[in-house]
Amino acid sequence: MVKQIYGDQVDLLQRESMGVITQDLQSVFKQKYVDKMFSMDKYELQKTPAFVFVACDPNGGGSSQMGLVSLVIEFNKIIVVGIDSVTTKGHEQIQRLLTAHIDALRAQEELKDAWFIFVPESNLGHESDHMRYMLRNYRKVWTITEKGRTGVVTTATRKELYTMETQKYICQESLQLWKHLVVSNPTGIGDVKARAISDFKKQLLAFKRIIQQPQRGFALPRVVYTGKFKGGNDDVCICLTMGVYWGIEFITHRVKDAPYEMFE
Repeated sequence: MVKQIYGDQVDLLQRESMGVITQDLQSVFKQKYVDKMFSMDKYELQKTPAFVFVACDPNGGGSSQMGLVSLVIEFNKIIVVGIDSVTTKGHEQIQRLLTAHIDALRAQEELKDAWFIFVPESNLGHESDHMRYMLRNYRKVWTITEKGRTGVVTTATRKELYTMETQKYICQESLQLWKHLVVSNPTGIGDVKARAISDFKKQLLAFKRIIQQPQRGFALPRVVYTGKFKGGNDDVCICLTMGVYWGIEFITHRVKDAPYEMFE
């Protein structure tokens, strides 16, 4: 009988019968703004950037992927200069993707002398420490830290802040792709750049804000931001929101552990 009522609408069944979700899934980034972002002319940098912000979401296991998104902040715009997303297993594959991404960015004439500010998520054990160590011999690379810990912790509250900041730039049509967008993907075949851009757009459109009903009577509803539905990934989307938020924090001198005098 349940199947007759709900058919293949699994999300509706979970929402109405199991109390998993209390409202319809809400897309965070509206399609008209995302479409505009990808249809606009690709951006040409107007000046040599002082900083490139490289955000990384490590592989969480299973079908999850390691994501990298690199950004430049110019005037009132956020420019995506690099994207990579690959399923990585083990130290060697992580290092291969990370260093390929950094090398490909550094090979660009406009970015060859910029400081690379590395922003890894540190929720997964010591992954961020390992990646920081992998980049130890690279020139002009600084890894963000919090309270002496490598990387940044992504909490539910922070995820909302990350998302709101990114949403603001997308809605103002101030988030664009670079004309010379870098996609290194050392294990990919075919047109890896076109595929990366297509996946990036899909992840933005699939990113949702979900309100989950509390399991206990007096608990508050829980707000979750995710794009992981039916086997999907949101690693590139998460990297984008991390990079936008921490890039703005950095250039406004709100990153407490940053040695700003070193960058002058």
